[in-house]
Amino acid sequence: MTNGHGEVEAGSKADSEEDLELENVEEDGPLLSSAESSSPERKSSSSRGWAQGQKRFKVVVVVVTIITLLFIVLGLEFTSSNTEPELDYFQKTLKLESERARELLLRNIGPRIGAGDGLVVASPSKGEKSYLPDYYYTWTRDSALVYRSLTTFDSSSNSDNMSSHDELLLRAYVQSQIPIQTRSNPSGGLENGGLNEPKFQIDGSPFLGDWGRPQRDGPALRTLTLIPYAHFLLDRGYPADRSYVKKNLYNPDKIKRSGIVIKNDLEEVAHGWWKGGFDLWEEVNGHHFFTLIVSLRALQAGSSLADRLNDSGAQGYYSKQAELIGQKLETFWNDGKEYYLSSISSLNLDDEDSTRIILPEREWSDCSLPLALIHAGDHIDLDTYQHSNYTEIGFGPTDPKVISTIYRYTRSFDGLYKINNNKRSWTQGWALGRYREDVYDGVGKSKGNPWHICTNAIAQSLYLIEQRHNEQGYIEPTEITDNFWTELMTERINKDDKRVEFGERKFDLAMRRLREVGDSFLNVSRNAMEQGERMSEQIGRDDGKPIGARDLTWSYSSYLSAVKAREDAVFVGNNRAKGA
Repeated sequence: MTNGHGEVEAGSKADSEEDLELENVEEDGPLLSSAESSSPERKSSSSRGWAQGQKRFKVVVVVVTIITLLFIVLGLEFTSSNTEPELDYFQKTLKLESERARELLLRNIGPRIGAGDGLVVASPSKGEKSYLPDYYYTWTRDSALVYRSLTTFDSSSNSDNMSSHDELLLRAYVQSQIPIQTRSNPSGGLENGGLNEPKFQIDGSPFLGDWGRPQRDGPALRTLTLIPYAHFLLDRGYPADRSYVKKNLYNPDKIKRSGIVIKNDLEEVAHGWWKGGFDLWEEVNGHHFFTLIVSLRALQAGSSLADRLNDSGAQGYYSKQAELIGQKLETFWNDGKEYYLSSISSLNLDDEDSTRIILPEREWSDCSLPLALIHAGDHIDLDTYQHSNYTEIGFGPTDPKVISTIYRYTRSFDGLYKINNNKRSWTQGWALGRYREDVYDGVGKSKGNPWHICTNAIAQSLYLIEQRHNEQGYIEPTEITDNFWTELMTERINKDDKRVEFGERKFDLAMRRLREVGDSFLNVSRNAMEQGERMSEQIGRDDGKPIGARDLTWSYSSYLSAVKAREDAVFVGNNRAKGA
């Protein structure tokens, strides 16, 4: 982009030079004056006319030049005021890299990789080598998160905010999910739990082998991906758009049936969120913070859509269930450890299953917690279309409990991986794994490694913390976040825990450091890319080399999301600095 300010300054300099030249133009002009001083003889009338003509020509040229420069300056100022601020060099580099990551991600969708239209394959790895796992399947969770990173919607309700390619891609996703929802599988059928089946063959048929099932986050995540598209279509308002919503996404006259993808998922979440299941790592059966919070947000978004489509009964029921989930989130908070636990054995419900789940011995601080912030925090605008009446859940980037949770998860990897040994502090950017006790090495069980997903998740979390504090205009220090801010800034944010306001030195320092440290984590993932662009599932704990499934679709998706979050943080920070 053009740097408007730099060119305006050049124009101003040119203006000043012309002004100086005009100041030296005497009444009879510099040429006539010079000629008269050099000769005592009287000029002839023709010579005098020629000199006066030259004087007029000179003045006309100067005036025209000044007017032209004024138009140029005004034009530049007008252009500058209507274009985005020039991105810094690092951001430009990230943008190019994210475009390439998107290209590589798209190779893992549909017929290009041998799958059905719209189906996301987790990785091309088929276990063809001893060091590669078989990830040549489609997962409900991964697919929803991938499509969510590929498509964005804003509140302009303008059809131009979505390319025709992206819309065709999203419609292929919708059509791919219709048969997946209705086929019977090991978790059940459409009416009895089959929507919680996590994994399918690349043609959409059921995977019949042993697996950690059910997994209850899938329907909620699919809902969160598709509801913005439903609003987009309703806003665009063509009869065909409204018909598409009713036939394929949400029919207010039906409960569950083949074809209404969003409504089916909402009914599943609303009538089963309190039941146990496996976590997003597919390892632990219990009750999981990530699953509950994405379920809550899906029901809030579903309540908004139901309200818009005059489905008042569903609107009230979804809203009520979201409130009930919200009341249970604090069950995961551990005062002694000062973080949200990722999993617990019971929600302490009166009608809960009598069989109590026994969890393995772990600290329960894991990567699902920053992922919960990214995909379901209260910074996500579910009210873009102004049809919902939900209340905030208090789980967002400025919440002290969230910041403390993110901090303690990150610090839990202190001294674990050799590749981090040359970095004394987490603020220099560590490679991060799923959880400290992890033993999955990408193929079997030995020692766990860092993951691109988790390292990028902390980068994105820090960008979100920066953006939301800039929007909020202050930092509210608390006892449980004191260590986070102190280590981030290398000084106490405030001795007496007083609010730190925008414009104060410490506020500016904190915002700058959040960006810098976020970049440090993002660079860990970037530096671990094979050939500077290919992203595996894991990063070697000792040498930083790619490990596990190659070209993992979720890794690319996590990178796209982190870069987008940084762009948003830069935009908000620049506007805040300008007083916008």
